[in-house]
This record gives sequence, structure tokens and C-alpha cells, in this order.
Amino acid sequence: MKKYNEKMVHSTIGMTPKEATKGSSEFDVKTNLEINRISNRKYPELKLDDKVRVYKKKSKFAKERVPVWEDQVRQVTGIATSFGQKFYQVTGITRPLIRSNLLKVN
Repeated sequence: MKKYNEKMVHSTIGMTPKEATKGSSEFDVKTNLEINRISNRKYPELKLDDKVRVYKKKSKFAKERVPVWEDQVRQVTGIATSFGQKFYQVTGITRPLIRSNLLKVN
């Protein structure tokens, strides 16, 4: 563990774990992680009146086979943009949702 923490430089953050835990290098670590982040998820754009399903979090003791998307199909009724992030208003839900919480249904 000593060798891993003090001698091995991680390719993602460019420093050892011991160096990374210092308070002065926090910004550098976060920056390097963001630069090396892989984001290959592609979400199709949503428009008004598109049909979607809403993500629901599983309960604590739910089995793996329990679906994470609601059975009910809802409709996008409004789109608002704030600080470069799109928020979607959906029928039957009062709070706005982000795109990753919605599954587009054909």
C-alpha cells in the first residue's frame, strides 16, 4: 500500500494518491479528472409534446429485475434553460427534470 500511495503515479490525475489528497492540489485533481472524463452517452433532443418515461429510484430492498423507469408514459409540456442546462416540465410532476432522468418513448 505504501508503494501504491507514495510512488505510483496515476495516469488520470498525473500524481500519486498521497499528493492528490493534499488540500493544495485539489483543484489540479478535479481539473485532470474532468479533462480525462469519458462521456459517450448520447441523449436525443426532446421537444414539446414528446412522450417520455421518468426515472424512478429503486427502493432499498428491491431486486435487480425491478425496472427503473415508470410504467406511465408522460408528455413534455415545457422546456426551460438555466445556466446552460435544460430543464423539462412533464405532465403530472411539479418539479422540473433534467434530460438524464427522462427516457424518450417512440
